[in-house]
Amino acid sequence: MIDVLLIELEQAMKTHGLWSETPPKADAFMSTAPFCFDSMSFENWLQYVFIVRVKQLIAAKQALPRGANISPMAEQMLAEYVDVITVIKKIDKALS
Repeated sequence: MIDVLLIELEQAMKTHGLWSETPPKADAFMSTAPFCFDSMSFENWLQYVFIVRVKQLIAAKQALPRGANISPMAEQMLAEYVDVITVIKKIDKALS
């Protein structure tokens, strides 16, 4: 189910032009701040950190993170993209 939600999130982000073809610079991934907020945009974090990591966990048949609760940050950073937030809320619920 979570894999389907990740595809849905990707599509919603693409629909709104939030999907990037160019990843952040390598040092942006070294951030220790929540959501790497000091080194990349929230949508970049979703695309290049969250989605990638969850897909890796699924492929490796490892436990998924519990209690991710990323929708509050999404509501703050992507307030105008209601359908993106809706998918993120579904992901939060699936990971709870």
